[in-house]
Amino acid sequence: MVNHSVCGPLDVDRQRDVLSAATSELARGGVAVIVSDGQPDGFGYLIMAAEFADWRRISFFVRHTSGFLCVAMPSDRADSLALPPMVPTGRERSGPEFAVAVDASDGITSGISARDRARTVRLLAESTTMADDLCRPGHVMPIRIHPDGVRGHAQVPEAAVDLCRLAGVAPVAVVCELVAEDGSLLKSPSLVEFAHKYRLPVVTVRQLVTFRNHWECSVEAVAASQLPTAFGDFTIHAYRSDDGVEHLVFVMGNLEQATTPLVRVHSQCALGDVLASLRCDCCTQLTDSLRMIAEAHAGLLVYLRGHEGRGTGLASKIAAYRLHDKGYETVDAKIALSTPDDGRHYADAALILRDLGVARIRLLTNNPDKCRAMTEAGIEVAERVSLLPIAITEDGVSQLSAKTSRIDHLITLLAMLPDSSGRPTHLTSTKNSVERVRPP
Repeated sequence: MVNHSVCGPLDVDRQRDVLSAATSELARGGVAVIVSDGQPDGFGYLIMAAEFADWRRISFFVRHTSGFLCVAMPSDRADSLALPPMVPTGRERSGPEFAVAVDASDGITSGISARDRARTVRLLAESTTMADDLCRPGHVMPIRIHPDGVRGHAQVPEAAVDLCRLAGVAPVAVVCELVAEDGSLLKSPSLVEFAHKYRLPVVTVRQLVTFRNHWECSVEAVAASQLPTAFGDFTIHAYRSDDGVEHLVFVMGNLEQATTPLVRVHSQCALGDVLASLRCDCCTQLTDSLRMIAEAHAGLLVYLRGHEGRGTGLASKIAAYRLHDKGYETVDAKIALSTPDDGRHYADAALILRDLGVARIRLLTNNPDKCRAMTEAGIEVAERVSLLPIAITEDGVSQLSAKTSRIDHLITLLAMLPDSSGRPTHLTSTKNSVERVRPP
């Protein structure tokens, strides 16, 4: 199945304008709103540059948020202030990495007032502050962020610090969850109304990820060789990204003669690709893609490493499997683990394609979001080509149902499975359901 004209052009100028409004506001001591992308509809967070904290601004935060005042900062900054993680590290994290709560060691009363907390926040941002200038525990909660910001961990604290960097102020940000009058977390349309009422710029985490990936990523071609496979003879290329991750590309045929080659952008899955796990369809998608590209006589497969668990990491993926065993669907498991639905980015894939002279493609995927992501990364997707029927076990039916109804994957047919009597049946899927039907 082929879908035509599924993606529009990349609007880099609009992304820049949105971010410019937010960074300009932060640079003059103002407040902005960041919208998370890891939850349905997205929740809103108030942010500001910590160096501008005063009692008026902190009072505004407390009045409109949960009151749980957090200050996001680079981990090396936290280390210099002797602010270790509250929970010892040792596994891949998904949510914020909270450090020990602090107060200013002098110049405050109880530490809880807006004036007291503003002083503590400013100390966390000042380059001259020493560890002894803070006492522990306190009323302000530091968050240690990933060294590479949203490119390493696409979450709100990283986005807040990234925006401070872009604004030219100290990379330390106040972050607090917006709440409605009933105490629930604020989301659209109330979130949009709030931002409009107070004339606050709004940025999503995804917009910031897209912007940074477009302007900051780089890849280097480091090796190439011929590779005979069961599907035909490919040329394999190795690329190294600026963060040290090495990606593979399998090229079939002459790309210069293929105006719109068939392309698969495949995310690494050790359990599926290598061990043929029946909990996912990754192995089937990988082999089917290589076969379809070989049959087309011209095309390529980009194998992106660092994409385990849709970008959340292998440990988080296994933790989600444990929740699956308890009856959780994929989306619910990610919510329970505070991981984004999809933390992957495709900037490296776009750079690799451009390096190979490919700018317009037919994309092998069942995921419309991947089409949009590739377009945002600067590659024109002329057609979406569906992958062929997927062979799964009965255990995978609920997960595929969640994919179609809650993540909008477009899976048209699943391979035959036996029913309880042992007779074969087909599983068919639309955007909203997966159903078992008996073949004629």
